[in-house]
Amino acid sequence: MVTETPQKSLTDRIVEAYVAFIWRHRPITLGILLAITAFWAYQATKVEMYSQFADLLPQGHPYIQAYNQHRETFGGANIVTLVMQVEKGDIFNPDSLNKVRWITDEVDKIDGVDHNQVASLSHVKIRNIKTLPGGMVRSYPVLPIDVPTDPKELDALKLEMFNNDIILNKYLSEDGKAALILAGFNEDRLDYREIQRELTRIRAEIEKDGNTKLYIAGEPALKGWVWYYTNELFLIFTFTGVFVVLSLIVYFRRTYGIVVPLIGAMIQAAWGMGWAGWWGSNLDPLILVIPLLITARAVSHGVQMVERYFEELEATKDQERSAFTCMNDLFLPGFTGVLSDAGGILVLAIVTIPLIQKLAFYSGSFWALSNLFCITHLMPILLSYFPQPRRTEHFVPHWMQMTLSAVGRLTTGSVGRWVILAVNIVIIIFGGRTALTIPIGEQEGGSPLLWQDSHYNVSARAINERFAGANQLVIYLEGEREHILKEPYVLTTIEEMRRYMLEQSEAGDTRELYTLARGLNRLYHYNDPRWQVIPPELAVTGNLIFVYEASAPISGVILEYTDLAYKNGQFVVFYKDTKGDTVREAIARAKKFIAEHPLQGVKMRLAGGFIGTTAALNEEIAASERQVTLMVILTVYLLVWGSYGSFVAANMVMVALIAAGVASYMYISFMGIGMNINSLPVTAVGMGIGVDYILYVVDRIRREVPIEGSMIQGIKRAISTTGMAVTFTATTMIAGIIPWYFMSSLRFSAEMALLLAILLVTHWLSALLLTPALFAIIKPKFAQGEGVSVEERRPVHVPAHAQPTH
Repeated sequence: MVTETPQKSLTDRIVEAYVAFIWRHRPITLGILLAITAFWAYQATKVEMYSQFADLLPQGHPYIQAYNQHRETFGGANIVTLVMQVEKGDIFNPDSLNKVRWITDEVDKIDGVDHNQVASLSHVKIRNIKTLPGGMVRSYPVLPIDVPTDPKELDALKLEMFNNDIILNKYLSEDGKAALILAGFNEDRLDYREIQRELTRIRAEIEKDGNTKLYIAGEPALKGWVWYYTNELFLIFTFTGVFVVLSLIVYFRRTYGIVVPLIGAMIQAAWGMGWAGWWGSNLDPLILVIPLLITARAVSHGVQMVERYFEELEATKDQERSAFTCMNDLFLPGFTGVLSDAGGILVLAIVTIPLIQKLAFYSGSFWALSNLFCITHLMPILLSYFPQPRRTEHFVPHWMQMTLSAVGRLTTGSVGRWVILAVNIVIIIFGGRTALTIPIGEQEGGSPLLWQDSHYNVSARAINERFAGANQLVIYLEGEREHILKEPYVLTTIEEMRRYMLEQSEAGDTRELYTLARGLNRLYHYNDPRWQVIPPELAVTGNLIFVYEASAPISGVILEYTDLAYKNGQFVVFYKDTKGDTVREAIARAKKFIAEHPLQGVKMRLAGGFIGTTAALNEEIAASERQVTLMVILTVYLLVWGSYGSFVAANMVMVALIAAGVASYMYISFMGIGMNINSLPVTAVGMGIGVDYILYVVDRIRREVPIEGSMIQGIKRAISTTGMAVTFTATTMIAGIIPWYFMSSLRFSAEMALLLAILLVTHWLSALLLTPALFAIIKPKFAQGEGVSVEERRPVHVPAHAQPTH
């Protein structure tokens, strides 16, 4: 007996009408999609891959606004630090000192360097004051143009440098075995590959003698290493692609099962790249993993389509009917899943960091959205036009069938469903505590982008061990009138701030006008330590600084401390690392001192240098990361509710999303990564990018329960059908991503690969275990209806109104 079929929801009726319309106009739809694909493919040729330092800075943050205002005068934070160190003896010999000069000169030749930000003990702008016997005061380079060869002269030079506060601990190590060279770079588009090649050439030349090491750190050097490993990334991506193809061959064992998902992925990639090219947006190596993941999602959606097509083809033996059913049944979950993917990326736009906003607007959301046309529209149409396969039997791996049958029994069992729910509740509760305390910023010294034994991180440790630190915090001093920074009361306040800031253990030293003035006063008085104080009169201080500046052969010597009018200046503190805690304490100390020591006529303003820009980044991420997570969940929640008209369905999917978010936070905390500019987009994208696994299962259960006439049987059938495609795509992607951890020289790529794998596992298990268990416990009304006989469940015919026009 056939019972009455329940009335379809408004959403179902809209979807069926739309699919029928598209199906009637397949040739026109296909032509339009192919024409659009050709347009985007042309635009894709305009895409360039490059990096800009400014893309990392949240331009709306007050620290960055201050930094942008003053960087033309005092230089930027995009700085390379090089340290030349000898193994035996010290650097006070002609060979080593000439090497310091050679390194300085060679770095100054690199394309993109800011020549005003090059400094070392051999650079002419690093000066020494001497009082001649006749009373004349002259300024000389710290390292003479002609390096002395006489041992006595070298000893005298060594003594001079060790008694010079401008040099010691900043450009010369306290043991005399190492010299430091600084080089600032412009913040516009730079060729980081060329910078890497030049720095590598310089290093190779210096280390030829076997007694000299050259350590290199700083943002341009770090980006250079990232670019150096870009070719390796493409090799890893190729490996993943080959693995996916082989998996399709093993799973489907048919040409369509291999070709159709790959066609969809290639067309989707053309659309995504074309969108970026149309807007003139660039791709950055740091976010390449996101477009790759989105393209992999195209394969996942394509597998769902082909799996359903073969399932229907076995039942109907009719190609066109199977393709139509494929489109009709999967359009709603596919539509919702694609919008969830795109929405999860688009919400990143609330983060005011240009690199992440570019990902949200140009390199991510549209790329994901294109699956709506490249997969849910194009794939069924192509399947309807391709020749019908000679074999219509649907291949089902026996081991997978047996496994999924066991999963169906577990999730619908009277005990198993509650055990699954209880385990998830425990994970969410305990993981939620971790999520609320996730650290912001880097958690280790060096860079988390590279492994700790990389040359870059080894260099960072070596530099920070021997010198004040390679990371600068700049506090800007904005005066109300010219020459105010030379006032004794201003210099006295600067000295108090110097002592206070250096109480932090990670702070190594400072560079400011107070240290310069007292050092010049000592040198003026024949290097007598008793005179290492601030002169009591402004005129004396001004004269000393004038002599220091006027005797230099190049202009701008004083710009390391103040502008030429002595109205605006900078207070620089050197730090040993950029850990989140270090940055937060440095900023907190600076704010506290500024609040407690108002300076008449001078405004102290945060912040520049790499510590200052990192602080702005960390504060922006701290303000945005939970908003992003909540907005991803809210976006998916509203999409599911709108698609199925059920708050229960939305709540069930939300629980699975929360579980994925908790898993990502637990991983980040356990690995000691911290939430930063690199991990934030991966976490947000990963949360939304696998939700289609859950949606396909939800939709299949909703369709199967009325047909089977039983909630339990409907759940089991959904798991054995859609669950199979979900399992295949999930395990394929997980297995293809995990090798990145062992193959990548970039620690960031390796650790984010594991994070993505964990997120995919979470979504997969939520789709196969948690979602069916919730259906079995709640028995939601949106999935219930009057059943029809099993005999009438197949075949599904193409409605007359959906027949194509000829």
